[in-house]
Amino acid sequence: MPLQDEMENSFLDYAMSVIMSRALPDVRDGLKPVHRRIIWDMEDQGFRPDRQFVKCARVTGDTMARFHPHGNSAIYDALVRMAQPFSLRHPLISFHGNYGSPDFSAAAERYCLTAETRVRLADGTSPTIGDLVDLPDDNEADADFEVLDKDGKAVAVNKVFNSGVHPTKRLTTKSGFTLRGSHNHPVLCLVPVAGVPMFQWLRLDEIGPGTVVCIARNAWMNVVPTARESMLGVLCGAWVSEGWASAGRAGFNNTDRAFFEDVVFAYDHLVGGPRYLSSRKTRVDRKEIHELDIQRLDAFRASPLAELIGVRSGDKFVPEVVWRGGWGVKRAFLSACFEGDGDPRVAADGFTIHYSTYSERLGREVQELLAEFGVIASRRQYTRPSGSVEHRLIISGLRNVKAFAERVGFLATKQAKLRELITRAPLRPHRLSSDHVPYVADFVRSELPGEIRGTGRSWLVAHNFDRVERWETERLRIIDRIKDPDVLGTILPVMDSGYRFEPVVSVDDAGPATVYSLRVQSDEHSFLAGAFVNHNTECRLSPLAMRLLADIDEDTVDMVPTYDGTNEQPVVLPARFPNLLVNGSQGIAVGMATNIPPHYL
Repeated sequence: MPLQDEMENSFLDYAMSVIMSRALPDVRDGLKPVHRRIIWDMEDQGFRPDRQFVKCARVTGDTMARFHPHGNSAIYDALVRMAQPFSLRHPLISFHGNYGSPDFSAAAERYCLTAETRVRLADGTSPTIGDLVDLPDDNEADADFEVLDKDGKAVAVNKVFNSGVHPTKRLTTKSGFTLRGSHNHPVLCLVPVAGVPMFQWLRLDEIGPGTVVCIARNAWMNVVPTARESMLGVLCGAWVSEGWASAGRAGFNNTDRAFFEDVVFAYDHLVGGPRYLSSRKTRVDRKEIHELDIQRLDAFRASPLAELIGVRSGDKFVPEVVWRGGWGVKRAFLSACFEGDGDPRVAADGFTIHYSTYSERLGREVQELLAEFGVIASRRQYTRPSGSVEHRLIISGLRNVKAFAERVGFLATKQAKLRELITRAPLRPHRLSSDHVPYVADFVRSELPGEIRGTGRSWLVAHNFDRVERWETERLRIIDRIKDPDVLGTILPVMDSGYRFEPVVSVDDAGPATVYSLRVQSDEHSFLAGAFVNHNTECRLSPLAMRLLADIDEDTVDMVPTYDGTNEQPVVLPARFPNLLVNGSQGIAVGMATNIPPHYL
């Protein structure tokens, strides 16, 4: 037989095989093999309507390993389709999380973050996800606590998962916010879809430079620390900014007498033990430096400051007692940090607040703490003439500076200077503000009517109404100018979200690491961690799917070996209802496509 004829016949045989086994459903149960295998796997594993939801990644992995040796993405896409009410009239899968829309794909099947990522709990604490429950690799544990969702509301968590070791990526934004997670971990982004600004969940492997991610600055509380919270936060903040502790000695010094006395008061109440106070003049400007000297560390080692012993200036960090101390401790800590190593600075075009440290980790963690209070700081790096590298946090923009002054503030003398600068600030600073919502102005202007008097077009073209400060102060005026209800319906959820919209500068491979996830008991399945908005998906069989499986254990259908002979699978499901007529079917194969529409019965 000529080679050409052999190739033609082989191709036709292959095409017909694919058409019969993949593109065309079985008329008896209305399912293609991949859908049937998913449903059978979930039944075999006990993921029924009366059981708890399970992670989609588990279903995908089980189905691929036992029944369907193809790519996990194909299995997950088939799983999601059976849950979408716009794909099936009566879905066969019950779904938790974002199953997509006719225009957008579903969220990733598994969301996993590395152990050091801090999760925002509803009580104001922020433990690392790896410390929530002590778990070995590839295990799960029951949990009972609440986290904050994408809107800053408390939602329950009932499971913590250690998903084992996976390749990871590290995302970095323009202001320096970072997140490390598995390649398919989804975060909330703002995407222009045909010019329309819309929220969308994107995986880390789908994000690149220029993608706009949402930073959660909308979940803050304006608290007044209790006396104990204030002492604990001030003590930790002072020692991180101006203190030191070696193996045999510790100390703290500062030129601000009021600040120094607050620290000594907190030290005596929370640490105690012998300590020595002194003061001296600096050689250059003759300022008086007040010093606290501890020469015996017995009490120090038993105090909240113990974890700072032996930590050099370039390795400093936010103590764990602060992360787990709640809103009051966090606020007092930040106030003391900025009183020690921060200051308001005046420039020709306005003023900013700076915080300096030699520790990259401390700068990153203070930035995340500030975001918890709705304050956004940009991280920058400077090299001094001596060669030492300084990491600096810069809080800019009048709205942002006011948020710092009201929700955090300096501890003592510097707060008065900050308030004086705020009172002298211009009335309309939003003209030069970089804090804006991308894509909104272009979208609104593209939808404006022509040059007709009274439409608001000229004002909307001339003014930067997408600036957050302007939106908050002139919201009703802007809405009145736009007028179009469809345009407003599109932009209001974005403009009112409270997020900071940050462009991504890099997404780099970060090597393999153990990753963790949570089961969040809400329809949205979102939670805040590492200053980002995170997401997941879970599933179980729907009640209707059980009608497809009814009496399958009564030898009602033939069972055949799986591809590797280790399991058995049904050739067809018993199907007590006409699934093909009710839900229809779609498919693509070699040289053809199928589209069987659903019918009204």
